[in-house]
This record gives sequence, C-alpha cells and structure tokens, in this order.
Amino acid sequence: MMASLITTLALSCAPAIDAPTLSAIVKTESNYNHLAIGINGNKKLARQPQNEAEAISTARWLIGHNYSVDMGLGQINSANLETVGLTVDEIFDPCNNIAAAAKIFNSNYVLAKRNTSDNRRAFLQAISAYNTGSFTKGFENGYVQKIISAIPPIPLKEKSLHNKNEILQTVQITEERNYEKNELSVYEDQEIDGKETNVYSDSDSKSTVY
Repeated sequence: MMASLITTLALSCAPAIDAPTLSAIVKTESNYNHLAIGINGNKKLARQPQNEAEAISTARWLIGHNYSVDMGLGQINSANLETVGLTVDEIFDPCNNIAAAAKIFNSNYVLAKRNTSDNRRAFLQAISAYNTGSFTKGFENGYVQKIISAIPPIPLKEKSLHNKNEILQTVQITEERNYEKNELSVYEDQEIDGKETNVYSDSDSKSTVY
C-alpha cells in the first residue's frame, strides 16, 4: 500500500490524529502492509498472508492457540480488539485499522497528559506507549526515535504541536520519569534470535509450528 494512500486514509478514517504521525507509525509497524501479522514471543510467520481471507484465518488460528498477535497497518494487538471495538474479521480493513491505531494513540496521549503539562513530552510518551505499553520503554528501545525520524518535514510556515525539530530536541532528554504502565498493551518489537520459529496456516485452518 502506497504511503500517499495511508495519508488519505488517515485524513478520512482517523482525523483526530495528524496524518504524518499516523503514516510514520504505519511505516514503522507494518511497512504499509495492511495484511501484516506479527507474533510476539520470538516467533514469526513463515510467510505473510497474500489476501484478506488468509490473513483472517491465520489470525484466528493463532489467537485460538493463545498466541499474542499484532495485525494490520498499525499492528493492533489481539488483546486490544475489544478496546477498539473490532473483530478479527474487521481488523484487516485499512480504514478500520487506521482508526483503531488512532484510538490507541489518542488514549495514550490523554493518559500522558495527566502526568505532564508539556504537550510535546506527552506526544512522545504516547508514541512510546503505543509500542511498549510504557511511557518510558519506547525511548529506551529506540522506537520513539524511529517514529520521529519517519515523520516527513513540516513546512516552516506550519506551526504544529508535532514540529519535527522541536520533537527531536525533546527526544534527546536523558532523564525520564517513571510512570505507571499504560493499561493499553500494544505492539512490541520482536526479538528474533538465531533460530527462527515459523508458524503458518493452511487452507484447513491447521497450523504447524517449527
């Protein structure tokens, strides 16, 4: 899926969050693949789904076998489906997924604002929580920097809370206060070691783990 289409979807399906930020999250999480499935816990799919039906059946099998699964453009975690009001059948729809990602991000931002009056800091903490469920761990694992680096430059005439240069200065702050873990647990970076574990689904909805 093209980056320009993600921006269009963001404006249409998730107007509450600015499109460049959401596009950066999608690029980092799924590389614009609306059928992407990630498995937490040092596992990954042997190959990514080729169509929506395959994505749905694969996700159903994984969730049914107690895997923690991240789905779609924004890599929405299976534990958050109820929170965002979507089912596995609905989460791979690009508009639904974009809206869900925005809902999680905005919930994180509201929670972050309870702890700081600095809008930029709250914005960065919301990014951290989107990835780790923590307002601080996303700084430590480099996720916040990845998102900020992926946000396209903003013209000087446009003044925004999300001005990239100002945000980059804030990212450099070394002292981070400890906050309570956000109740929304979402996508976490997978640590894949030397030995890969593959999981895949076939047409009979049976899966094999290597």
